[in-house]
Amino acid sequence: MSKYQVEIVETLSRVIDIEANSYEEALDKAKDKYDNSDTILDWEDLESVNYKKYPYPKMKDDFMIQIHYDKVDNSVIIGTETSSGAKYHCSDTEDLKNSFSEYIDNYIDYDNEKEINF
Repeated sequence: MSKYQVEIVETLSRVIDIEANSYEEALDKAKDKYDNSDTILDWEDLESVNYKKYPYPKMKDDFMIQIHYDKVDNSVIIGTETSSGAKYHCSDTEDLKNSFSEYIDNYIDYDNEKEINF
């Protein structure tokens, strides 16, 4: 039996209220609260857990990604010069980031290098 490396990534998230004169000031105050351990995230703030192949696969070929965002129906179409694209619901920047990740995972070819095992 072989051994493989798997990366486990936990995402913790909490929304906090900050009184400030601007978003930038609120962001600075939130960073200070976190850096000074006034805000500590724990298991109750768990948002997601992801398991990833490690080391990360390398892209096989050059590619150019094309993106079309339609604000009316909150969708984004992501594709390459050789594909018609995939359509995703996308109403905010977090949806956009997730769409990119899903597109890359499903449509970008990787080198089939020999897996590292111990």
